[in-house]
Amino acid sequence: MIPSGKSMDPGVGEIPWINLVRTLVAAGRSGRRACGGTRNCAAKLLDTSGFSLVEIAMVVAIIGILAAVAVPNYLAWLPGQHLKSAAHDLQGHFQRARAEAITRGGQVSIEFTQSAFVSGGRAGSYVVFVDTNTNMIFDAGDLPLLRVAMPADVSLVASPGPPANADFPPNGNANPAVAFNTRGLPVSGGSVTIRNGATIGQLVLALSGRARLQRSTNNNTSWQTWD
Repeated sequence: MIPSGKSMDPGVGEIPWINLVRTLVAAGRSGRRACGGTRNCAAKLLDTSGFSLVEIAMVVAIIGILAAVAVPNYLAWLPGQHLKSAAHDLQGHFQRARAEAITRGGQVSIEFTQSAFVSGGRAGSYVVFVDTNTNMIFDAGDLPLLRVAMPADVSLVASPGPPANADFPPNGNANPAVAFNTRGLPVSGGSVTIRNGATIGQLVLALSGRARLQRSTNNNTSWQTWD
């Protein structure tokens, strides 16, 4: 049944959705003819849904080139970053020892253990502790606050030098040590030096209790402030 007021003649008073259907059908037929048939269109669609072996090989080659450039630079950068991180940790631990001495109202000490230099490895450690008997030796009855071993590629060592790697006065165990009193002042000034194969980092402690960092990249010939 034809709706009232609608003509049978094409293009005259047609229902709008019929025009839309005709347009879609015509477009589909035109597309199939361009592909050479329905099956060919489906095959061409599948052909464009992935990557060719040549494209994959090109991507792999580019990744390989980038890795060849980036990895050596990263490996050369990493030891210096380990040293810098260890130096800033050391500075932070000195500041904590000072603050703990003030807060607790008692002496807090840092004792260093040094060992032979290990190129590309790690050596040395230190402990921050509440020094109950004020002898700057970590022994029975003392409360440990921090135990720190040097990270990879960093050494806290007695040799080679110069400079001395920890020139604080030795305690009864012949280990360099420093203590902070209840006012947060060190019993002595001095320095602690850590190193890797290429760079020397040093913490310098003033009698005021301020700890600053410096470094040398030319075997202690000159020093630069290390932020």
